[in-house]
Parts: sequence; structure tokens; C-alpha cells
Amino acid sequence: MTFDKNEAKSENAVFEFNLRNDTFISVSQNGITSNDYEMLENILTIKKEFLSSFAANETYTFVVHFSYGEVEVSIKVINTTPPYSQQASKNFNLSSPSDVVFSVETYENKLIALTGNNITAEDYAFENKTLTIFKSYLSSREAG
Repeated sequence: MTFDKNEAKSENAVFEFNLRNDTFISVSQNGITSNDYEMLENILTIKKEFLSSFAANETYTFVVHFSYGEVEVSIKVINTTPPYSQQASKNFNLSSPSDVVFSVETYENKLIALTGNNITAEDYAFENKTLTIFKSYLSSREAG
């Protein structure tokens, strides 16, 4: 089971059980409380509001307790929200060069690479949601 933190795609996590003569008791692990899930007949629903508090790129296991035993269910949390920067473009002044800095929201994902215009990993840095394109790279580009 996968849960996507992207608000446009997030849905409750739903599990179906064949209860036979078993009786549902509760769900435990990872801080879940009875307010975070509901069991209707044989369908367990773990609410998206609860799951959205977990870190992306991790798998969380919950224990579902029944009168005749328990079952583990796992949910991998991802976040497919695209990264963005509120500053889509900036000017670079050739007569007074300085690094160009952007704030970038990555939603718990990692920047793998910056590409285009022959930029290399030595031409920029990305740390703490800040993308810095070095003036040494920008000074070497043609104006325009």
C-alpha cells in the first residue's frame, strides 16, 4: 500500500480483511489512535489526515488486532508534489557578478541534478532548500 502526501492525490489507506468468525479489536504502532482509523464490517480505513504527518520515503507498519490474532499492514509514504520556486527567474549582472540564489520547496524529495545549458554539478549547490548557481558559471555564459 502506498500513500501519497501530494494533496491532489492523497487518499485514505483502505484494507479489506476476511474476518470469518474473527472480531476486530484495534490498530496499534506508530502513534495511531482510534481517531485515526475506522473499521466498518471488514474494511479498515486509516485516515489520510493521520498519514500526512509521516515523513515521505519511509514505510510504516501497523498491527491490526483481532480476537484470534494480529496482522501487520504496511504503508509506504511518498510525496509526488512537484518542487517549485516562487522566484521563477532572476537577473545576473555581468558588470557586478554574484551568485544567484533561489529558494526551492522540494517536499521532502531530493534534488538529483540541475540540467540544461551545459551546467555541471560543480556549477551549483543545493542545501537546506536553497539553490545557488555560482557566478563563475553564469559569467561564462553568453548574454541573452
